[in-house]
Amino acid sequence: MTDPIQEVEAHLPLPQATLNILLALLEGERHGYGIRKSIEERTEGRIRMRAGTLYDALHRLDDGGLIQEVGTPPREAASTSRWRYYRLTDLGRDVLAAELRRLDEIVRYARSRELALDTES
Repeated sequence: MTDPIQEVEAHLPLPQATLNILLALLEGERHGYGIRKSIEERTEGRIRMRAGTLYDALHRLDDGGLIQEVGTPPREAASTSRWRYYRLTDLGRDVLAAELRRLDEIVRYARSRELALDTES
């Protein structure tokens, strides 16, 4: 049996694309285009994932057990039956939470040493 803590830590640190995909799915089930648009909106256009990059990452995350492909929601089945929807798995949630804690520790350290950049300038 795999140690759950080791399983989570094996995924860290997360690449930027992975972090952004998991954050988008934290909001709920989405199809690839919805994930892409969520990332662009949340980052105010600073991050724009190309379709190939996004779908390669989605396949890796699905294979790694961080996300899971789910069926098309019934309310959208008629118009979007070709779209694949994804959701976070419990492991994906745990990995995302661990990564956010890791990043928070880095930011707190930088602030405590007055190393953080002033973002108000």
